[in-house]
Amino acid sequence: MPQSAIVIVTGDLTPEGVAGVSTMVRDEQDQVWVMCGEVVTDRRWRAFAGPQADVRLLNAAGVDAIALNPDWLQSGIGGARGLVDRSRFAVLGANVADTAGIPVGHPWAVRSAGGVRLGMTAVRTDTADIRFRQRGFSIAGPLPTARRILPFVRARASATALFVVPASAGCAVGYDLAVGDPAHPATTVAVPGEDSAVLLDFRLGGTRTVEVVGRRVLALADAGRDPVCLGIADSGRRAVDSLASSVAAVLSRGLTPQAFTRLVATYALDSSPADCFVADSLLAKAPLRAGPLTLDSLLGNLREFDPCVVVGLTGQELRELLRDRARLWEWRGGATAPPLVPGRTYRVLTTLEFLQRHPGVAVRGYEPLRFPLWKVAAKALSIREGR
Repeated sequence: MPQSAIVIVTGDLTPEGVAGVSTMVRDEQDQVWVMCGEVVTDRRWRAFAGPQADVRLLNAAGVDAIALNPDWLQSGIGGARGLVDRSRFAVLGANVADTAGIPVGHPWAVRSAGGVRLGMTAVRTDTADIRFRQRGFSIAGPLPTARRILPFVRARASATALFVVPASAGCAVGYDLAVGDPAHPATTVAVPGEDSAVLLDFRLGGTRTVEVVGRRVLALADAGRDPVCLGIADSGRRAVDSLASSVAAVLSRGLTPQAFTRLVATYALDSSPADCFVADSLLAKAPLRAGPLTLDSLLGNLREFDPCVVVGLTGQELRELLRDRARLWEWRGGATAPPLVPGRTYRVLTTLEFLQRHPGVAVRGYEPLRFPLWKVAAKALSIREGR
């Protein structure tokens, strides 16, 4: 008799969307839920709560697996592995590893649903994403990785599924089910939009033939909300709102974006091992007005909130970088830059946004600072105001 199961695929979700899917899967034995997007796309939640809050929410929601998100790498290899260890679900990212080749998350996972043992793996296809150049990490080609993992998954499961994030054609050859591979025959499905879910109903025949017998897209706005998840989401939002409304500093006078950038760069240099700061855009979008400045207002005025990063450049490389006089730069302690020695390596502080525009600067990798930019900026402003 054919066995059947349902794979629920979600992309980006809000906390309320997570609670909606949790209601669908709670106490259901024939469903497997895999998430292929960001848990929360809201800037304030991502900045003030971070992936630790994502893990708490997803642990309560009952998700079976997620595709590893590059945001989880921002706290370094130790931080990423700590998030994986605290997760009660599989974190799939077969081609994301440390420099020794050991996967950061899980290379595969097997879940049982409706009598089917579903073997799952995921590959990241955005190998050029600058976040994978952080020191301590490596990323392999998605197609060779998918081929290498397939025999291991097939030996442990009655059906196999590959999740390709972001979508790319040609990776899922040999897999029974594919998500994000438009070239896969018949059993493929695209990752849905925010707060939507795709339900993929499939049947496993006696000769290990997988047949998709139904696909439907569900808007989670129409779904119920699991009260446990909703409580965690509400608690997280209250914590975010409380932190966002706190006053970072009371500015005695306003600051231009140029003055703000110099202030933050000077403080970051004094508290890091870097020699100089280089960027080609101001850190603030608009002037900061005199008076109380909340963390919410500060975050909203920052161009980005990821941690600043440090890269190693030779004197010649740094000299070439500074030929563009439109670039902003600051030497440690506000000193005049000394003559650059071609063979010497300088530690250069910059932003992730700068590396994304100039990936060649990070060809040898980069190291993130410990704290996010909003926290560094808040500390610099409070010191300026004598708090």
